[in-house]
Amino acid sequence: IMSVPPGPQGSSFITGTLNKIDDLRINHYRNKILLDGAINEDTLADILKRKNQPDCLCIGSYLTKADNKLKERVEYLKAKVR
Repeated sequence: IMSVPPGPQGSSFITGTLNKIDDLRINHYRNKILLDGAINEDTLADILKRKNQPDCLCIGSYLTKADNKLKERVEYLKAKVR
């Protein structure tokens, strides 16, 4: 599920896409659900507090644009997502 408009990295997260995960889970979707787009410290909190969560988070610019904070961001993600 794309949680941003298609295009270059750095777009804003579309919160309403999380409802698609709810719809899939309610309708017994049997495959993995991947969420891709604008996943960062701010949006991760919203994602993780939902009853229905994706199976996989595709994290791009949060890491590729981390510069000297890459290790810190990886550790943050490891602590939050298990």
